[in-house]
Amino acid sequence: MRFPKLAVLAAFLASLAGVPNAEEVLLEIGTWPPFTDEGIPGHGIATEIVNAALERAGFVPRYAFVPWKRAEADVGIGTAFATFPFLKIPEREEAFLFSDPLFTSGFALAYSRSRPPSPDFALRSLEDLRGYGVGIIAGSNAVGYPLTAAGARVVEAQTPDRLAAMLAGGRVDFIVEEALVLREMVRPYGTSFTVMEIPFWAGNQYRLMTSKRYPGSTEMLERFNRALAEITGDGTLAEIISRFDPR
Repeated sequence: MRFPKLAVLAAFLASLAGVPNAEEVLLEIGTWPPFTDEGIPGHGIATEIVNAALERAGFVPRYAFVPWKRAEADVGIGTAFATFPFLKIPEREEAFLFSDPLFTSGFALAYSRSRPPSPDFALRSLEDLRGYGVGIIAGSNAVGYPLTAAGARVVEAQTPDRLAAMLAGGRVDFIVEEALVLREMVRPYGTSFTVMEIPFWAGNQYRLMTSKRYPGSTEMLERFNRALAEITGDGTLAEIISRFDPR
């Protein structure tokens, strides 16, 4: 069963709310469950947060699901308004503008129990992954850049399920991913994988990212941030997160 596109739902809700001259905006995102996923109602945690803030700001969002690298490229040249959820890193700040944080989380690591690391393996810093094959989602530059700098052999997969299959098949030694995403990713494999939190790589703030080249992007981002503060203050944001991650 396919769920209605959020663009249709957003337009309907906007009409009910009587939003005059609501402006439609295109956002491009990839698949990163449970944060973004075309196949579930609401399309994931991050999508629901962004949708609520955009509607509160008077926009009608229209979403396109594309590979993450294409999403970043299209936003960069201004053919789409924004993408999310992205980390604010120096390599992106020259070309992009970032919203206030949507949510905060941290990374974790997984390995196959049939191919565990050596008994003396300890994860005290990223340098401990030097020489290992580490799988990431293609386009996750905020993960890939520091891993490569630390000497890890970074291997990319287009989707989370392909990434998990790479680990199961022995193509990589580890997966490094956002903790909630990683738990969702390995769920179909039961107890085949071990997941370790990465305590020194926590507190990551995920944001909406738009291009400096998009017409009116600065003013639009200010409107979005004001609306994000409103849904944070009235409990809407916390309610969305609690439905996906009740901890």
